[in-house]
Amino acid sequence: MTEGLGAALAAAPVPGICGLVARRDGVLWQGAAGTASVQSRAFLASMSKAVTSVAALVLVQQGRLALDEPVGRWVDELAAPQVLEGFDTAGEPRLRAARVPITLRHLLTHTAGFGYPFFNEKLLHFSRLRPPRRPVALFDAGTQWEYGINTDWVAKAVASAAGLAFEDVVRQTVLEPLGMSSTGYAFPDDRLAVHARQDDGSLAAVDHQPPRNREFFQGGAGLCGSAPDYARFLRMLLGGGELEKTRVLQPEMVELLFTDQLPTIRPGLVAGPMRPVQPEITLATEIFPGMPAGWSLAGAINPAPLPTGRAAGSLSWAGIANTYFWADRSRDLAGVLLMQFYPFGDPVALATLTAFETAAYAALG
Repeated sequence: MTEGLGAALAAAPVPGICGLVARRDGVLWQGAAGTASVQSRAFLASMSKAVTSVAALVLVQQGRLALDEPVGRWVDELAAPQVLEGFDTAGEPRLRAARVPITLRHLLTHTAGFGYPFFNEKLLHFSRLRPPRRPVALFDAGTQWEYGINTDWVAKAVASAAGLAFEDVVRQTVLEPLGMSSTGYAFPDDRLAVHARQDDGSLAAVDHQPPRNREFFQGGAGLCGSAPDYARFLRMLLGGGELEKTRVLQPEMVELLFTDQLPTIRPGLVAGPMRPVQPEITLATEIFPGMPAGWSLAGAINPAPLPTGRAAGSLSWAGIANTYFWADRSRDLAGVLLMQFYPFGDPVALATLTAFETAAYAALG
């Protein structure tokens, strides 16, 4: 019954694509089409966020970080953040001091107030006026949900608490224990085959290198890696924090990754939708069309079953170059789908993801 998985990849009109389906005890199916191979390394972009979350929770269970203490204890720049209220008649930004401290839980749930300029016109305008050297929030922590650079600040907190470079913490706490040997930050030879949608609908290659800013941008989007590697990460989550007798997280920490945290922060709070202001990078995104989205400490949580077969309470997220993952504990199934083109949310990418995931659950039976 796995023929549908290969057919979903072969039918995708993209230069290269790789997909993989796994359970906690092993890989069920893997394949590739076009210029990609199963071992191709991709720019994972925001799929990095879940890995950063796990590294942070390793330090939480060690007592070196705390979810609900002010994160300014570990990151000086977050000790006294400012909130961007708007702009005056002369076009100058109006800033005020934040009314509440930011916690690690706020950062991990994207309720700390930080955004991405390509998703927020106010922040885009501000960044063009004066690129901030200190964090500027869009609202007080805990009052709204806004997808953004929150996980990059998590990386700084992790590095500070561990007393190591962030990439070293991730390598020691996640990558090496799980045997993710082809995953990491800024491989010297990485010039990835990334494409961009053109005005005529075609896809053209663009010169792309992964972010190499070792001071800031690793936590949210810095990883490159392969589908088999990322599957090992997801299998660890399906296994309650353990893979092949190696334990990375305690079960109670894994539970936080599969539980919507937003109601505990503010009743009625949901994730999304995301409406971009730079459509060449990303199109408008409704996380789960037709239903509100939850958010755990690592990604989106669907509150009801999806038409593809994914059970309620599953964890999922994506990367801006159209890379996707999901982990479904109820049905013991995880999937990775790696494409490498912009913009995110392209209809071809979403249709391919739907076909691939549907085929994965059909194969499961």
